[in-house]
Amino acid sequence: MDTRLSYFYDRAKVLADGNEALERLMNLSVTRVYMRETDDENGELLYWLNSAEIYHIRDWLRASLVNDVAWLQRLDDLGRPKKIMKCGTLAALVREANKDMRKQASKAAGTKLVAGDEVIEYECADGWTVVRLLTTAALDLESGLMGHCIGNGAYDEGLANPDTRFLSLRDRRGKPHATMEIVGDKLIQLQGKQNKRPLYRYVSLLIPYFNVKRIRCTDAGARLVTDIERRTWSLDDLPVSLHIESDDNAEFLTLSSGQSPIRLPRYLA
Repeated sequence: MDTRLSYFYDRAKVLADGNEALERLMNLSVTRVYMRETDDENGELLYWLNSAEIYHIRDWLRASLVNDVAWLQRLDDLGRPKKIMKCGTLAALVREANKDMRKQASKAAGTKLVAGDEVIEYECADGWTVVRLLTTAALDLESGLMGHCIGNGAYDEGLANPDTRFLSLRDRRGKPHATMEIVGDKLIQLQGKQNKRPLYRYVSLLIPYFNVKRIRCTDAGARLVTDIERRTWSLDDLPVSLHIESDDNAEFLTLSSGQSPIRLPRYLA
């Protein structure tokens, strides 16, 4: 088997988290178009494996399965959904995801919340807050306002897990600008609108929260690193000296910045 293909099969398995139907759809969509679009064995592989677009497509497919949408039943002669098989590029898959998400968002954006659907967990600078989303209604509204798939059933099962928290960064008017998934003390995802990476000015407001809660952020693909003292830094604003430890105590790659060494994990998204 092509080494690149095996990497993608492994990645699809991880992203599907035991959901065989989702794993199959990931391979029919992302893995297939990667093998079609590029023959690069090094330069683009890590980008593709960790790109925001892949997470965006994964969330779209997961929500589609949860809601058993009609297009899943429209199959070609080989039993593959025509909707994703017609997409020959990653960009085409993203367009399909965005189109479906816009339809769902138009419905979810009108969701009315009641007391207990969400609660302020942390007060940031300048009147901004980190709000914890506690119910399916809260997830649906966040999904509608942010244009991603935290709602529509895709993440509902996480609400029953006491170790999982879904959070939203809100401005002074209560408008969301970033959505987070935290499991235990680890940041799993930090997404902006339509699963894009949040702007630095939003991320910088969250760093004090991560530090107070001692959240590990290094492996979230959010341009954040957490040092061995549980202090989190943005890759856009690193200190002179930094010692970072990855989850699996992997080897460190020492880089130079000015006169002081920076110790980073071997791979950073």
